[in-house]
Amino acid sequence: MAHFVLRMFDFAASEEMLGRHGYVTEKVDGLFRQRRFASTDERRHVLDNLRRLGIDASSAEADGWYFAELHVARPEEVARSMPLDDIFGGNGMRLA
Repeated sequence: MAHFVLRMFDFAASEEMLGRHGYVTEKVDGLFRQRRFASTDERRHVLDNLRRLGIDASSAEADGWYFAELHVARPEEVARSMPLDDIFGGNGMRLA
């Protein structure tokens, strides 16, 4: 399963639940552009939330876009036999 999670949301509870069902969740390096902010108020709200969470938005959301992290959840045996670095080439990604 691939989960694109906006950086202002914590995926830990979902990762824990998936783990209880035999899935290993790994985060792919990099950020993924989602969409532009709809308004100045939305931008301010998101930047305030990120600042409160201690997330530096200066090289991402500050430019006016939502950014997400990619969390990939797979059965444990699949995760062991096919590391994410093999799938993504170990290069990390940033779709900006």
